Amino acid sequence: MKIGIVTTMNALPWAGSEELWFGAAQRLLDDGHSVDVWYPALRGPARQLDELRARGARIHAFGWNSPRVNNLMGQLGKRWLRRPVPHPFPRDDAWRRLDRVLVSQGACLDGQPWLELLMGAGVPYSILCQANMESLWPDDDTAERVRAYYGHAHRVFFVSHENRRLFELQTGYTGTNTDLAWNPLQPATPKEPLAWPEGSEDSVRIAIVGRVEPFAKGQDLMIEAMSQEKWRARDVSVTLFGRGPWARTAQRLIDDRKLSRVALGGFMTPEQIWRSHHLLALPSRHEGMSLAMLEAMWVGRPVLATAVAGAISEIRDGENGFLCAAASVASWEEGLERAWQARARWPAMGASAATWVRGRMPADPPAAFARQLCD
Repeated sequence: MKIGIVTTMNALPWAGSEELWFGAAQRLLDDGHSVDVWYPALRGPARQLDELRARGARIHAFGWNSPRVNNLMGQLGKRWLRRPVPHPFPRDDAWRRLDRVLVSQGACLDGQPWLELLMGAGVPYSILCQANMESLWPDDDTAERVRAYYGHAHRVFFVSHENRRLFELQTGYTGTNTDLAWNPLQPATPKEPLAWPEGSEDSVRIAIVGRVEPFAKGQDLMIEAMSQEKWRARDVSVTLFGRGPWARTAQRLIDDRKLSRVALGGFMTPEQIWRSHHLLALPSRHEGMSLAMLEAMWVGRPVLATAVAGAISEIRDGENGFLCAAASVASWEEGLERAWQARARWPAMGASAATWVRGRMPADPPAAFARQLCD
């Protein structure tokens, strides 16, 4: 079977939301299918794309207005200005000859030009929606267009029930072609729960894991909460792991507030983080199904999260973690206090989290997704 994959992620060279299609593409290649991948040239290349190319996949960039290959200065000028083209598709029409195309979105309204083109050309396609947010309410005309190309999709995959429910409210969509898909854990995630970190229960180490981007991940809420006098007086440290477009500003806020127990930790593997940290804080303003949450639960750590998207279905408040009612400083102060008061139970809650997530996730999410695409 000839399968195409379009990723609409253009903010970073690579994102955790792409691990599912990346893993599925590897399984499809191993099973003898041909795979073409299209990615936004704006974001640049990535190691994962090189790996797929080495295994036989054809990789295409799209999105630059460079009418002639030999017009080098024109291409460089467009790249410098980061100016997309009105019709962001490659000149070749290889996508027309495919048996199935997957459009992997960041948010549920991404990739509209691709989806309308595929629908109009009669090419079978599926949609993978990795996130949704309250700020993406389309107007009537947009909702009508969305219902059309979602309705023509072979299947529409969401990563959480909550994202699907919100999408149906936002657009009035009532199609019966929706399904759920699970994102995979990082390959470096330990297979078994990790031992609980040594030390006194009054010395707490909290990790925030994810790209440093408050628009989505809400690191600012934790910085503001930790600025309160009661948290300065407690032996609580917070490390922001990850990279992103807000890292320098985060460091500035930390320095200005003289938060000696809040720091940026850069990139580390799940094992490196969770051998020394007790609790994952996930102050997200929106999510899909957070990989950081699943990894923390998998290795036996409780999670304190905003009640959005996948956190609602996976965190049992007071049993395997804690839910904050809203992405606000007041809500996070309240959630942190509840978690602090229950810190003696964190090891048991972490064990409960590990049992819970193992009963929920498929053994090999990319393989399961590859089978769903070929169904």
